[in-house]
Amino acid sequence: MTSYSAVDFVPPSPGSWELEQTHLTRPLSVLMAKIFPPNMMRGFAEGTRAYGVLLDHLEVAIINRFAYMAPRPVGAPKGAKGPPPRLVFEIVRRLHPEIRRRIRRASEVFRERSWRRELEWWDTDVKPSLAKEARALMAEDLAGGTTATLVDHLRRAADFAGRTVFWHHRFNICVMLPLGDFLIHAMDWTALAPEEILPAMRGASPVSAGATQELAVLRDAIHADSTALGVLLSEQAPADILIELEQRPGAVANALRAYMDIVGYRVLGGYDVADRHAREHPELLVKIIRSTAIADDEIGRKAAADRAVAGIRARVPAEHREAFDDLLAESQLVYRLRDERIFHSDAMGIGILRRAVLAAGERLKAQGLARDPLHLVDATIDETVSLLEGRGGPSADELAERTRWRLETPLTAAPSRLGIPPSSPPPAEWLPPDAARMQRVIDLVLKLMFDTRRAAPEQAASPSQKSLKGFGVSPGVYEGLARVVGNISDLPSIQSGEVLVATSTGPTFNVVLPLIGAIVTERGGALSHAAIVAREYGLPGVVGCPGATTAIRTGMRVRVNGMTGEVWTIG
Repeated sequence: MTSYSAVDFVPPSPGSWELEQTHLTRPLSVLMAKIFPPNMMRGFAEGTRAYGVLLDHLEVAIINRFAYMAPRPVGAPKGAKGPPPRLVFEIVRRLHPEIRRRIRRASEVFRERSWRRELEWWDTDVKPSLAKEARALMAEDLAGGTTATLVDHLRRAADFAGRTVFWHHRFNICVMLPLGDFLIHAMDWTALAPEEILPAMRGASPVSAGATQELAVLRDAIHADSTALGVLLSEQAPADILIELEQRPGAVANALRAYMDIVGYRVLGGYDVADRHAREHPELLVKIIRSTAIADDEIGRKAAADRAVAGIRARVPAEHREAFDDLLAESQLVYRLRDERIFHSDAMGIGILRRAVLAAGERLKAQGLARDPLHLVDATIDETVSLLEGRGGPSADELAERTRWRLETPLTAAPSRLGIPPSSPPPAEWLPPDAARMQRVIDLVLKLMFDTRRAAPEQAASPSQKSLKGFGVSPGVYEGLARVVGNISDLPSIQSGEVLVATSTGPTFNVVLPLIGAIVTERGGALSHAAIVAREYGLPGVVGCPGATTAIRTGMRVRVNGMTGEVWTIG
């Protein structure tokens, strides 16, 4: 049996390695640790090459099942400690063929507005193709087939999941560039901080608001069917409520199926096959549908977005307002892709793979080769196939131990950095104008996604502390009871009107947005997932708030100020 009780953290190659703490809250499953790194790196690298970005990719290494990343600029040795002297850099950028090509490409991208073509590619080709393949995989009977057909499906599902990870990251720069370009110019023109400008994006990404369109259709259908409304508000078990609504003739059943198609087989968390499907939490889905059926404020959200844009634009000098409008329009055009590339790619692909893995796990449990179907997320595809085909593999005890270790080992068990200290890229002013513009955008967006404000030792949060401070990323003040969510399995416990407090949030946390009153996370910056969805749904939001899950306990009354970044515990 493999022992996970004592592990060393050794970087796999030179460089500055940072623990991924913004998107992940625990070690990866064994299966995801195999699938994620090569597909993420390939997608990122193809995207940066297409846009002329001088950061080639983020190298990913799984060290003791924790994800670490190291930036890899074009032409730089892995062990480089900071940029070279300017003269050396000038020589390299003029002679290195790929650096020269990317500098030329950056100019072409801004001139051609290449993100428009890529957004059309996503809408007309990539997203429909992924959806078609997903429907075909979901239509296959996993329980009634032979071992050979299950093995074939499992391998195809794993390949599909890997490709959806690739597509997510292939569109990284398409998502980053128009938004970051707008932010940099607006910051220069207004002297506002990014979190004060980002409310202008509110309403530009319906998926970020928790499948709002599908929920609105379902709400209207239920309001038009008094019997369906009675079923929804009844005391029946949540699973029975969903079954009865799905069996209603007409609009309610159709609307519910459309909503479930969006969220049902997406994994709650969005990044690991170990995370549960939304369908595995019927109590959570019923709470969300009830909340939406009772209240919705889409008009108010749109009005707030319009007010935010008007307030920012008023601070822009008159001679720059036409450029402001143009940059805003481009960023709003592409903004929805930020979460669409998750919901319609890897959250879907990983969910389909989870379905296949659980089907394999059921067979292996029936044969006495696994204690729990869920333990098979901590086996590789080859290991699971070997077990299914009777060729041996990890024992039931080994699988159980792998899962136990993953569930019980906190992110704090891993050092936050490995290797050499991080260093900045060459200053943007060393580059030609368009390449410099590109570099400023990428630097800003990555910082706003991953950087957090860390509390000084003397200010560290404690259970007796009355206030906490982070980044205010979505304005408004809200007071309510806290719900501390340690992991995805805690999501169904959320009650209407509570304040969600978590280390970070994943993309399919979006499904709980109709329930909550505010968001507080320990990690993330102004473009972290939690910040984006807070703005999109008009929720007061504070991110990068160290110690929040320690100082706040479930049931505490808290006040969240999404403008100042303050979180107060009351009483």
